[in-house]
Amino acid sequence: MAIIRGLRWALVLVLPVAAWAYAAGNADDLDQTITFTLPPQVTAGTTATLHGVASSGLPVSFTSLTSLVCTVAGNQVTYLTAGSCQIRADQPGNPQYEDANPVTGTTTVIAATSLQPQTLAFTLPAQAAPGGTATLPANATSGLPVSYTSSTPTVCTVTGTTVSFLTAGTCTIVGNQPGNQTFLPAPPVTQTITVAAPGLQPQTINFTLPAQSFPGANVVLSGTATSGLPVTYTSSTPAVCSITNNTVNFLTPGTCTVIATQAGNQTFAAATAVSQFTIVVAAVPTLGEWGMLGLSGLIIMLGMSQLRQRSEHGV
Repeated sequence: MAIIRGLRWALVLVLPVAAWAYAAGNADDLDQTITFTLPPQVTAGTTATLHGVASSGLPVSFTSLTSLVCTVAGNQVTYLTAGSCQIRADQPGNPQYEDANPVTGTTTVIAATSLQPQTLAFTLPAQAAPGGTATLPANATSGLPVSYTSSTPTVCTVTGTTVSFLTAGTCTIVGNQPGNQTFLPAPPVTQTITVAAPGLQPQTINFTLPAQSFPGANVVLSGTATSGLPVTYTSSTPAVCSITNNTVNFLTPGTCTVIATQAGNQTFAAATAVSQFTIVVAAVPTLGEWGMLGLSGLIIMLGMSQLRQRSEHGV
C-alpha cells in the first residue's frame, strides 16, 4: 500500500511538470503564411513555372485540384484543356514553424483556337479611267495590315496598296487579312469599280427573277439599264433553265441562275454584270387535276355501290 501511495504522489508531481514542459517547447513554434497566385487566363497546351513563397523561407509544394484541366509535377504546371484550373500550395512546417494554411489559386484555361475575330472594310471610287491609280485605304479591326489582290488582272492590277486601272471594264479587288496568334483570319471583302474610257458614262443594270417557279413555266425578263440600252441575258445553269428572246424557260427542279449584261457603246461604259436566281421546285398537281382525281374516285364508288345493290336484289 505504501508503494502504491508513493506512485500516486509521483504521478501528481510529474504530470504537471511534463505538461508544462510540452507547452513551453511548443510555445516557440512560429506561424508562417504562403503567398501564391496564378495568372487570370492561360492557353491550353502551355506550361508554366509555379512561384509560391512561404514567409518562413521553407519550400512550397503544389497540387492540382483539377487534374483533368491541369497537372502539376514539382513546380511545373501543364495546362491540358479549356476549363478552370485550381492549384493548392502547401507548406507542412518543421520543428520551428507551424503548418501554413494552404492557399488555392485559380486560372481560366482557354482553348488554343480561342482567337479573337476581326473584320475589314475598304471602298473604291465610283469610277476610274484607264491609266489612273487609286490608294486602297482598308482598315482591319485588329489593326493588322491588309493585303489586296485583283480578280480582274486584265482590267486592273494591285501593287501593295495601290491599284492601277489598265483598260475599260469592271475591276474587282479582294481585301484579305490572314490573322495571327491573336486574331482569326478576317472574312475577305470584295469591291468593284467601273473603269471607263474618258468621256464614257457609267451605267448599272436592274432586274429581278421570281423567288420560286416550276418546270414548264416561263418568265419574260424585263431588266433595265440606267443608260436605256438593251440588256442581254444568259443562263449559267442551262440544265435547269434556258433563255429564248428575253424569256427564261424553267426546265427541271434546281437553281436557275440568269446573268444580265450591257456591253455599253460610244457613250456608256459596260455595265457591271448582275446575276439573279430562282429556285425551281417539282410541279404539284393543279386544282383541276385534284378535282378530276376526286371525281373519278366518286364515280368508281357510285358504280361499285350500284353493283352491290343489284347483287343483293338478285338482279
